[in-house]
Amino acid sequence: MPAVADDTVQRYYYIYDSRETRTVVVDRTTGEEFRWDDDPRAPLLAYVARKRSDRALRHFAFWCARQVMPEGGVPVESSDAAQDVAYEVTSATRRLLRVVRHRLDGGDGGASFRDVRRETSDVVVHAATVGLAQMDPVAARLLTAQACTHASPRRAAFDAAHMAERYAEFVAFAERDTGAGTGDRPEPDAAARAMRRRQIDALLDALLQADA
Repeated sequence: MPAVADDTVQRYYYIYDSRETRTVVVDRTTGEEFRWDDDPRAPLLAYVARKRSDRALRHFAFWCARQVMPEGGVPVESSDAAQDVAYEVTSATRRLLRVVRHRLDGGDGGASFRDVRRETSDVVVHAATVGLAQMDPVAARLLTAQACTHASPRRAAFDAAHMAERYAEFVAFAERDTGAGTGDRPEPDAAARAMRRRQIDALLDALLQADA
């Protein structure tokens, strides 16, 4: 089993690249875009692509997004500004994932990845530039979903994995700060590591299925 590092949000800052409509992850220590070379998921993702296909990477990205979706429904609109923002973000998240599911199921017609990225660009920019800085789990959830629609399956897999990890960490921060996470809830760094382990297990399962 590959080692699981202790990376947390403090290691990164984020820049929204409007040309690629994606959030660039920058390593604070180097000032350069984060390199996946030393990440234990990188060789697994490459091996999954070789053993199966790039489509398997897209399925993994979608799996990452489903791990961070709430069990409840979309919030209803209200006169409360914060609630309306949550509704807009959650609606955009579900819109992105509906398109991804449709494409993975082999559906013809409907919105393309490029179309849905354009449709949701305003709310995604806000999530990337404001939400991540505030360690907002809802923003990380949206960006996990948006990552699934990147033109490159490899980039989709990497970005979705990273944002899902941040989601787990942000949820743990929020629960700790509000007191809602007392008891057996993990600390933020442990929550991030646990999400990464789940992703590694999912990739290993994909390889086992390929060998079956």
